[in-house]
Amino acid sequence: MQDRILIVDDDDLVLACFQRLLGRRFNVETAMGPYAALDAITARGPYAVVLSDLRMPGMNGVQLLEKAKKVSPNTVGVVLSGNVQTTEIKSDAVYKVLDKPCPTVILTNVLTEAISRHHELCRTEL
Repeated sequence: MQDRILIVDDDDLVLACFQRLLGRRFNVETAMGPYAALDAITARGPYAVVLSDLRMPGMNGVQLLEKAKKVSPNTVGVVLSGNVQTTEIKSDAVYKVLDKPCPTVILTNVLTEAISRHHELCRTEL
C-alpha cells in the first residue's frame, strides 16, 4: 500500500486545493481541523506523514502533531505556517516547518523526504 499523507487545515478550500495539487503524486487524505485529524489518525491510521496548518481553532498544528506522535510514533509531522519564524517552533513531533505559501516543488520534495524519514523510523523499530 502506498504511504498515506493526512493534510489538516481549518479551511475546506485549502484542503481541496491540496487534494488537487498533491493527489496525483501522493496518497492524500484530508481532515477539517485538528479534532477531525485526531479522529482520522485513531480510526484509519497510521499515516506516514501529517501535514498541518499551524494556526487552527482549538489546537495549533504543533499541538496536533505532538498528540499524533503519541498515537502513531512513526508518523512524520510537517507544519505549514504563514505567521511564524521557523526557528520559533521547537518540538520533536515536527520534522520540518514550511512557510506559507510554499512552492509546489518544495512541498513535494519535503513530503518525499518525510516519507523516507517515516520508512527509516519503521525500520529502526524492527
